[in-house]
Amino acid sequence: MTDYTEEEQVELIRKWWAENGVSVVVAIVIAVGGLIGWRQWQAHTADQSAAASTIYQKMLEGLESARSRPDSETDYETVRASAQQLVSDYESSAYADYAHLTLARLAVEGEDYATASAELQAVIDAPASETLEWLATIRLARINVQTGELDAAEKLVSGKVPESFTGQALEIKGDILRARDNVSGARAAYSEALEKTEGEAHKELVRMKMQDLAPVL
Repeated sequence: MTDYTEEEQVELIRKWWAENGVSVVVAIVIAVGGLIGWRQWQAHTADQSAAASTIYQKMLEGLESARSRPDSETDYETVRASAQQLVSDYESSAYADYAHLTLARLAVEGEDYATASAELQAVIDAPASETLEWLATIRLARINVQTGELDAAEKLVSGKVPESFTGQALEIKGDILRARDNVSGARAAYSEALEKTEGEAHKELVRMKMQDLAPVL
């Protein structure tokens, strides 16, 4: 190994710094800036989440109040205003999807199926999670059955369905077949739905649908 005098070592450092100093400083600045930016982004995200959570809670409270006072349009307006704010200000979040679902629910209660369908389609088009996507899909399929759009409903529940939604999808297939007067097909779909459906209350609903079918001759 070559030994350098103190003066030679200083000169080598100066030479290296002249050749690499700027890039080193730039790299440090970028690294520090990135760290600061990341922390600021995290803080901003946390603030956004907290703000969205507050609005969401207000929406839920308004909905609960509206349920206890059905004639109070003020409560419903609070729900709609909160939901629309979530949709407009936090469109890429799960809160926005829940807002769309809430607006769809209110529209169905008012028999405004076109608005309900549009709200649910908004979730399907850009869902925050697969669960929310299928929740909206199942609800839209039910609306399609209600409005007689059987082909559209069938398309929504055909193909691969997540396990947790299989029972509901089979139930809807039974509804479609019943609407088409295919009693044997509906009975088979409901029977399969019973095997896949979770929750005794929902199972009982499927059983009632089977009992409402014409008897086997």
